[in-house]
Amino acid sequence: MLGCDASASEELERVTRAEARLEEAQRIAHVGSWEWDVARNEVTWSDELHRIYGVTRDAFRPHVRELPRARPPRGPGAGREVGLRRFRNFEPFIYDHRIVRPDGAVRMLHTRGEVIAAAGKAQRLVGCCWT
Repeated sequence: MLGCDASASEELERVTRAEARLEEAQRIAHVGSWEWDVARNEVTWSDELHRIYGVTRDAFRPHVRELPRARPPRGPGAGREVGLRRFRNFEPFIYDHRIVRPDGAVRMLHTRGEVIAAAGKAQRLVGCCWT
């Protein structure tokens, strides 16, 4: 039994170090990641994405209903219709968009994402944003 506890402890330590390296890499590269769990309707952001948007985890909880404010302006090849089509067809997507942070600073972001599907249904959307 002692061996099992040691293995679990080593695995937890390995995962913790990997998460710390990922967070550090995102911070250094100024790349934030996000995920939308479609079934649970939960959106999570990395610490770096919160920094990019100029919001704290305590002050802002991302939700899918709030994401349209960060979408690109309407126009050819942009907007909600294109996003919905790619979501339904499980296609990867790339777009640039402008955000206005709470401090009034304007940022242009490049966003890239993918739809993860199983049994013909979207399960998750995952992606990253950078300035």
